[in-house]
Amino acid sequence: MSAEFVEQAVLGVVLMGGADVLAELDLHPDEFQSQSHQEIYQTILELHEDRIAIDPVTVTEQLSAKKILNQVGGHGYISDLAQNSPTTTNAIAYATAVKDAALVRRLLRVNSQIVEMAQGEDSAEEKLAKAQALITSVQTGGESTEKGIDESMREFLGWLERKEPEMKSGFFDGFTGGIPVGLIALAAGTGQGKTAFALNIVKNLLDKSVNFYSYEMPASQLIARLQSNMSNVPYQRMRDQEMTSSDWNAVAASSRTLKAHGNLRITDKTLHIDQLCAHARRTKNRYGLDLIVVDYIQLVPSDGSSREREVANITRKLKGLSMDLDIPVIALSQLSREHEKRHNPKPRLRDLRESGAIEQDSDMVLFLYDESKYLDDSQWEGLTELYSEKYRHGENFRLFLKQELHCYRFAKHEGTAPASRKQKINLEAA
Repeated sequence: MSAEFVEQAVLGVVLMGGADVLAELDLHPDEFQSQSHQEIYQTILELHEDRIAIDPVTVTEQLSAKKILNQVGGHGYISDLAQNSPTTTNAIAYATAVKDAALVRRLLRVNSQIVEMAQGEDSAEEKLAKAQALITSVQTGGESTEKGIDESMREFLGWLERKEPEMKSGFFDGFTGGIPVGLIALAAGTGQGKTAFALNIVKNLLDKSVNFYSYEMPASQLIARLQSNMSNVPYQRMRDQEMTSSDWNAVAASSRTLKAHGNLRITDKTLHIDQLCAHARRTKNRYGLDLIVVDYIQLVPSDGSSREREVANITRKLKGLSMDLDIPVIALSQLSREHEKRHNPKPRLRDLRESGAIEQDSDMVLFLYDESKYLDDSQWEGLTELYSEKYRHGENFRLFLKQELHCYRFAKHEGTAPASRKQKINLEAA
């Protein structure tokens, strides 16, 4: 049987059997090869969703209202589909044939994509990860990279109707609605709490699947800091082996919490950027993945004729990884020491080391700033300012965090923050 005949048979049995037959089928309009058949089946689904009877008359009227009746063959074609309909008892068999044909078409398209991708510049490991993702997409029907306006609008409406807008950071959600998908750069000077803040976000997302790529410290130290945060046992007492019996009980309780969730994976090997991307893609394919944290950009090995080109390659691939996997990527970044020499040392975008690519590729750039570490007469003792210098999806924002760094923890500062030294003595602008 030809693909056209089978597709006509499916449409015919649905036109004659109505909602009862439609309920037995598991078809998507995109699984029809003919564009006309896609439009007819999509119209049938719309009628069903609106609780309108499905028959040749209602389908014809709906196609006419959409001004596409003539494009799909006109009134006569709809009538022929119904009149030539085979018995409804074979509906599932015809639908299965349509799905099988769609699967073969997807497989052929993906095969071409894999052949083309194999000739690209990515590492062999990343090519393999992408090929595995494409093969997985054949099974789910998600290999298409092009989306028509109808599909895009359906996704938009689904986004509007979501119950939880985004994953929650626990800090800046009032300004962003959550952690947006994209590349998020988190920058601060040495000892300002970049890793601690990133771990705070991870702690707030224990029910999510998180990959944490650490280039600065081993996994054992990260877990120790996370345990200190969760158990309220000062890290110094853990480090110096001075824990009390109540401390041990608190750490045991936080350990049980971490084990019960088990969605945090820490990689403390020095992976090349291509290896990191390949590892993340495999994680997404096998287990699902909601968030990636990279600590930190300047330590990630990459390729390029200069360090600026290497960093550009890193940020470009992290941004592409975020888009491909549809998840946020939080990448920590060092600052140039030049900002410390200014009258106003508060960091700006230009203070990012190898800043051009980081600023360009990031959807959000966040800074942590503890004024009291730079200015002797600062009134900000115990407070850290968290602010954005770039936010692609909204206005820049700032808020203040209360430092609880003995447990590697930040908390929202309630109330107004004192005036900064810059405001008090009107130093020159940064």
